[in-house]
Order: sequence, then structure tokens, then C-alpha cells
Amino acid sequence: MFRTFDGQPAIVTIMNIATEHVRRIETALAEPPKASNGDPISSSWRRSVDRFRIDPASMDELHILPFPELSALRERSRLLVEAAQPELDRLYQIVRPARYVVLLTDEDGVVVDHRGAEEDAEQFRRWGLWLGRVWSESIEGTNGIGTALVDGRPTTVHCQQHFRVRHTSLSCSGAPIHDSEGKLLGVVDVSSFDPTISEHAHSMTAPLIEAVARGIEERLFRVRFHKQWVIATARADRPGTAMLLAVDDSQQIIGVNRAARAALEKKGHDPYSGLRLWDIFEHSDVLFRRRNSGDTSGWLTCRTNGGAMPTIVTPPLPTYMGKFGLAADSLMWRPRCDALLAGHGPAPADRHLGLTPMAARRVRDHVDAHLDGDLSVKTLAAVAGLSESHFIRAFKTAEGMTPHAFVLERRLVKARWLLIESALSLSEIAAAVGFADQSHLARHFRQRLGVSPSEFRKSQAA
Repeated sequence: MFRTFDGQPAIVTIMNIATEHVRRIETALAEPPKASNGDPISSSWRRSVDRFRIDPASMDELHILPFPELSALRERSRLLVEAAQPELDRLYQIVRPARYVVLLTDEDGVVVDHRGAEEDAEQFRRWGLWLGRVWSESIEGTNGIGTALVDGRPTTVHCQQHFRVRHTSLSCSGAPIHDSEGKLLGVVDVSSFDPTISEHAHSMTAPLIEAVARGIEERLFRVRFHKQWVIATARADRPGTAMLLAVDDSQQIIGVNRAARAALEKKGHDPYSGLRLWDIFEHSDVLFRRRNSGDTSGWLTCRTNGGAMPTIVTPPLPTYMGKFGLAADSLMWRPRCDALLAGHGPAPADRHLGLTPMAARRVRDHVDAHLDGDLSVKTLAAVAGLSESHFIRAFKTAEGMTPHAFVLERRLVKARWLLIESALSLSEIAAAVGFADQSHLARHFRQRLGVSPSEFRKSQAA
């Protein structure tokens, strides 16, 4: 007899649903295997039967790891969990109104982090959309997490597309996360237990989770190569396949993401054979002029076809910040790929709104020389010789950030230097770099580095 999750006898309606679902699977699998090769759901159903021997009508207990085992897995996946935090938070803010839960799993389909509304916690636990639940395809059959892990690609499974009867009220979309070597690390997923959500409405979550997965991958890439220059670049007509390359001071390539590896290998290049950036792109020293001043935005020109690609270059993380890990500098880890085409304007031959190199240098020098003074947009626009509205657009094009963000970054860079190299008090440092008071400095410092100025200073003295 079929039973509900709490072990009570199931009602006839549920039995009928189960019978109909099993019949649907049997009918689909009665077709020759070749007929379903192009359909990921049918292929997964067939694996669930032939390889994993799962009974779709089975109501076995949910496979949830005990806390000690889950803690060990979370520790093993610590870097993934930490890197995913900002992306999961952003995703949850988008999907929360629709009562979705956001899940992060490891490479075995174990949920190691989640976001969900407290008022729906019992429902999420009931359906297994919670910490410690195992969603591998070998245990649960076709589902958004397990099938994405097996296929290695984004997967959406809506209601009756699930293999097990007990999951046919769920809607799940999962996207795999890979490291810079292409190794599968886990899946980010959004799921709902609301059976009234239409397949069309749920399909709209797929682009969201794919973007989040790319963002997590980019954060992990930037963490791994934080001692090198990191270049983010993309073809103007294909921003979703942005390339990440890590290069040393001689611009030799020492790391690439999956998109870059595929693009280079397609052109016959081995990215790990001593290849230099200038073997692929026209030489441009201007992109590497700012080791200690944040991102540089510009263009790289392909040597093969002359195409101009929008580019953001991030310098190496200062050595003294490395000991704080992911909390050291949130701006260093933030993804840039999705912003590659935002604010860049037309290609170099047609650009007329950006700052000239001379004007950009005047602004940067003025900021560094007057950190304790008036650095309003009005003042900086006058230094550049532009109207305020024109200056804001041009500055963001040239520097990859707003004037306000640039000024704040330079103030914090100078504050870190003074904390290390001077005996000034915190209030004196705050005044010297243009913060209103010590608490103003401390607030921004903690937001940026994850530690207070005093904690940072003590760590340098240790």
C-alpha cells in the first residue's frame, strides 16, 4: 500500500496519481532508446530504471545525512559555500516572493546551504528542500539537482517530469558549478513545492540560476588566481560565454575558465604551453597600468579577426590582504563578466564619450592628492573638463565603476596603508583619508574587508 510521508495510509486519489504516473513512465520507456536520446527527461527516466533500479512508486524515507556527516561535507565544500554566499543572497531576493527555496549542493547532490522563508520551513523540510538532503539521481531519480550533475548542464524538471511519484508536486531548476579545471563542484538550484506553478512560469528561473552559477564560478576563479592579473573579456554578441584568463606580470597565461579553454582549443592553442596574452590579442600595455588602483576597463583586439572585445582587467590582490581570505575584499571577488557590455559604449573606433587617457590621469591624480578634501562629482567633472552627467558616464566607461565607488576605494587603500605604515590613531587616519569620523571609516572598512580597522592593524603587527 502507498503511504504518505508521515507513514499514514494514502488516500485513493494519491494512489490513482501514482498509478497514472508509473504508467506514463512505462509508456515513455517502451519506446526504443534512440527515440529519447535528445530528451534529457526521457534519458534520465531510462537511467533511473536501467542503471539505478529505482521504483518510481516507492515511498522510502527521505535520504537526509545526520548532522556530523553533513558538517564534514560542509567543511570539505567550505570554499564553494563561502564563494556562493553573495550570489545565493541575490538569487533568493529575486525568487522569494514566489515562495521558492534556493539550494546549494556539493558534487554528490547533498544540500550544503540553502535560503528559504522561515514561515515555509516545515514545508521545505517535508519535501526535503533543506540542509543534508541527498538529491543524487542514483537515489531520487530524475530531479533538477541530480540530473544536472549527471548531464553536466542546466536542467529544469517540472512536476510530473520527476521520476519518483512523491516529487511530482515539485518544480526544480539546477545549474552545475565547475572549477577552473572543469571539475564539477556542485549545483545551485531553485525549487518550489507549489504544484500550481505553470511549467512556463517555472522555466523563467532557468536563466537566473545559470547566471548565478557563472557568478559563483567566477568568484572561485578570482579567489584561486588572486595573486595574478585576471582578465574578463567577451565577444560583444556573446556575453554569456565570457572568458576569464589569469596572467602573470609578463602576461603569460597561467589559468583559464571553461569558456576560455574551449575558445583557445578551438583555435588550436594549448592554454598551458607558455601561451602569452599577446599571442591571442594585439599588444596593449594600457590595460595593465594600475596595479594598486582597482579594475581597468578597455578593449582587446583579436589577432586573428581584428574584432574588438570589451575587457575588464583586475590587478593582483595586495599581499597583505591575502590572509583574510574571502572576507578580505569583496570587490576583488565580485563577478565582472555579466557587466562586460554595460557602460562600455561602442567599439573603440567609434567611441567618443570616454575619458581621454590624459583626463583620466588628471582625475586619478587629483583624487589621490585630495583624499581628505572635496571629491564630489562636480569637482571631479571640472578636473576632467566635462559636464557632470557626461563625466559620470565617461568615468564609468574608463574605470569600470562610478566616481563615488572609485573615491571610496582609493580612500580605503590609503587607510590600509596608513594602518600598516603609520602610528596615527584611527580618528586621525579617518580624517586623513576623507571619512567623516572614525565610525564612518570603520563601517566602510568592515563592509569591504570583513574586519575592523583595529583588527586589521593588529593582524599586521602579529
